[in-house]
Amino acid sequence: MPALHCPISINRPTPEERSISTQAARESTWGMKHPPKLPPPLPGWIRVKFYSHIYKIRHEMLPDMEGDVQLSRSGWLDLRVVCRIWNLEACTPIDPMRWVPVEPTRSFWLSPIAVHVLSAQNQCIMIIEPTPLSPTTAHKRELRDASFHLYTSFFMLFHLMYSVPITIAHTSVAFVRRWWIWCGRRSRIPMWIENAIIPLIMLLSWFARKKEDFDRHAIGRGSMDAEAQALDRACALSFDVDAGRVFAIGYDWRGSIQGDVGSTTLLDLGTWSSD
Repeated sequence: MPALHCPISINRPTPEERSISTQAARESTWGMKHPPKLPPPLPGWIRVKFYSHIYKIRHEMLPDMEGDVQLSRSGWLDLRVVCRIWNLEACTPIDPMRWVPVEPTRSFWLSPIAVHVLSAQNQCIMIIEPTPLSPTTAHKRELRDASFHLYTSFFMLFHLMYSVPITIAHTSVAFVRRWWIWCGRRSRIPMWIENAIIPLIMLLSWFARKKEDFDRHAIGRGSMDAEAQALDRACALSFDVDAGRVFAIGYDWRGSIQGDVGSTTLLDLGTWSSD
């Protein structure tokens, strides 16, 4: 194992996450007549393939990740660049002939001869991440996994809290609609009865409107008659009072005249009448 380790970032995907993404992208191309392939590396670049376990190399399985890394001007390969690309703590090349890890002579550097020997057979350099990991790297990756699972749990809980009421509402609406259709089919009135009832309802409503109009006019006429009768009674009462007053005045006048003439009978009658 190299003496030095590259610090990893907790904000970047782990090699496991990148492996899952690579596998998903690879599966999406299955069934294609001409699946996409990586072009050959440019001059001054080398193809690097990462494997999570060495048994994948021995069983000639597909790599978890692969990419091209630029060499230095003198042909050296800086393994720290590989570690930064895939967020690795350290990486160790694998001998393609013996399938065993190869310790570089210089930390995180592969000489041009080592690059040529390791890539002569497969035109690429196969690497793995040595284990066990340092406590710092292990804690960072565990914290990232826990945060990712916590975020996923909160997202699923929010989605559940949102989707359950919507599902219940849709189910209730569908149930009410089915119940309404069922009731309509069971209690539907025949068409000929509906056609016979509609004119009857219209006729009854017409009679009801006419009766309301008649009652309104009758009430108005009754009030007018009552007012007229009250006015007649008032006029008759005033006429009777005036007539009685004139009659009394006439008796007094006749009595006084006949008294002057000397008719005792009329005078006495007028006096008795006045009294």
